[in-house]
Amino acid sequence: MARTVRDKQYPAFVYAGAQLGPDVPVFFYHQVEEREFETDLVHLRRNGYRTLSCDELAASGGDGRPADGEGVVLTFDDGLSSLYQTAYPLLRRLGFRAVAYVVPAYIGHPGFVDWEQCAEMAKSGVIDIQAHSFSHSMVVTDLRIADVWFPSSDRDVPWTVPELPLQEAEIGAGAAPVLPGTPLYAAGRGFRLPRAFWEDCRSVANRVGWCRRSNRDRLLEAWADALADHRGAAECLTGERLRGMVKDDASRCRAAIEERLPGHHVRHFAYPWARHRPESWTALGESGFRTAAIALGVKEGAGPDLQGAPTEIRRVSGDFLRCLPGDGRRGLASVIVRKTARRLRRDRGNDDANG
Repeated sequence: MARTVRDKQYPAFVYAGAQLGPDVPVFFYHQVEEREFETDLVHLRRNGYRTLSCDELAASGGDGRPADGEGVVLTFDDGLSSLYQTAYPLLRRLGFRAVAYVVPAYIGHPGFVDWEQCAEMAKSGVIDIQAHSFSHSMVVTDLRIADVWFPSSDRDVPWTVPELPLQEAEIGAGAAPVLPGTPLYAAGRGFRLPRAFWEDCRSVANRVGWCRRSNRDRLLEAWADALADHRGAAECLTGERLRGMVKDDASRCRAAIEERLPGHHVRHFAYPWARHRPESWTALGESGFRTAAIALGVKEGAGPDLQGAPTEIRRVSGDFLRCLPGDGRRGLASVIVRKTARRLRRDRGNDDANG
């Protein structure tokens, strides 16, 4: 955040409350709290902003102001439970719309929306359900056991555990080995371990004790032995193999959503962790996606320079929505202080849970 502020990468209105430029502001949220999100929406309504869909944004190529007023796009990543419980009713009551980029593999799990809720939100026209990859997966980049993943609550998900089969890590169920990795959509090379490796790891953990942090060293040692047994069977992933995996994942994500929401069209994508490579832009274009959302400050190869790639949408955190010009505008310093305080509270909570 500090580097992004220093390098003036945020939109101009964030710094000085200047009038909006040619680009439509696009904001992203994850979990939201009722009071804070309602304050954001009230700021939009008080100052005459309206919300746009991804289709409307794509029609303008991501730039150009709406003819009948100032427009913004509100987006939500992951499909967390507060999307339905908090954001959806507030948006509906105050007359706004949003885009939800969901992860089909986790829909219906603790802490996430379910398909019935997705269908209700999509049918209402308030929430446009779009793609955020099939399982938010990571790719192993180095064949060594680097850490142990322990869930700290029933809402934790093993997104930071590369290649861990979802069925082997029921959310909140237990520990797992962490190998160095990177998001699938950003990977230049990697490895895929055989299923037998994960089965051995699960067998070891069942013997040693899944969630007992006092057994961390024993788990690391036993899992290192399992990795040594299966290292020779690891598949090396490069080039077209990885590009094919990205294309398959994106297509699988879209197919899963459209199957559960008949008549709904999925043409917009948000990169997990906002990470990507040029090859992933090409794969998304071949999969039929019209736009791909990233975040400000991301410096990897951009998509618009690649033939057939989807339109790039750069987003800024919803923390900065209150910096939009208008009555009740909040200054950048105030936003940074609030954002930092929230991060510190979250980190303290994680330390307590892991203690």
